[in-house]
Amino acid sequence: MNAFAGVAFGVLADARARRRRRRGTIGAAIAFAAVAAALASGTGGHTPNAALTRDLALRVPAGRASETFTIDAPAGLAYDVRLTAPAAARVTLTVQIGAGAGWTAETGDESACSRSSASTTCLLHFAAGGNPGGRWTAVLSKDTAPAAAVEIAIRFLHLRGRAG
Repeated sequence: MNAFAGVAFGVLADARARRRRRRGTIGAAIAFAAVAAALASGTGGHTPNAALTRDLALRVPAGRASETFTIDAPAGLAYDVRLTAPAAARVTLTVQIGAGAGWTAETGDESACSRSSASTTCLLHFAAGGNPGGRWTAVLSKDTAPAAAVEIAIRFLHLRGRAG
């Protein structure tokens, strides 16, 4: 064996070792990207600036009627509530979020609702910190004659710079 062959073997061995290390780094990067994608898609967690939404579509029968349901809420997050009902329906949504704490949205509230010829949409904003999370109890009441299809969307917001 000549001296050049030994050097060539060393260079090849070094190149192979660098390639194996690079494959390990690329593999780790791919695995990290897969985990991050799973978290962002909601399968394992939530990224900053993401939101959790609880959407409900309720059909309230004719006459005075009410529907009771629960909402599973994460703690400490700001949230927005959108309540949409037919323009002819007078609807009240009352939500108990903790012992002695809660809020009410009414389609007759001109400061929070906008009305069109077909529907009334109310939008309420709640700041972070006052939300204890857990299972909330909600009651949707209607005191007008016709049946009504009511939509409720509660969007829990992850704030910028705050991990979820």
